[in-house]
Amino acid sequence: VGERLAITLRYLATGDYLHSLAYGFRVASSTACIITRNTAIAIYEKLAPTYLDVPKADQWKRVTMEYYTKWNYPNCCGAIDGKHIAIISPPHSWSLYQNYKGFKSIVLMAIAGPNYEVLMFDLGEYGRQSDSGIWASSDLRKAFRSHK
Repeated sequence: VGERLAITLRYLATGDYLHSLAYGFRVASSTACIITRNTAIAIYEKLAPTYLDVPKADQWKRVTMEYYTKWNYPNCCGAIDGKHIAIISPPHSWSLYQNYKGFKSIVLMAIAGPNYEVLMFDLGEYGRQSDSGIWASSDLRKAFRSHK
């Protein structure tokens, strides 16, 4: 378990190539890939309910009130924006990831609260998509529309 966690944390912290990590930890590249994926999923499943919980109705009301009292923005429940995260695109798919800034990316769409905290986020859309296009098809928008 310790080595699996070490490989995954090193990968997440450095963004190093998996074959480099495999060499450093003396495992096959395919093994490093499987370990990283499975461990990241396990970390997410364990921590998400505690740290990535979707705000409830009373929390949204509090956020809206704080936006008004702190920033004088009435009826605002969050500031939303997209951020391009540079990547090395998979082979034969560069056009999907090519963004308007001229590099390959995936997009992080986040909603921030009045105290700069992240309330919700969506990660992984292709870099070529606009913020409005991502928002239109995002799980964040669906959650807002369904009042969840």
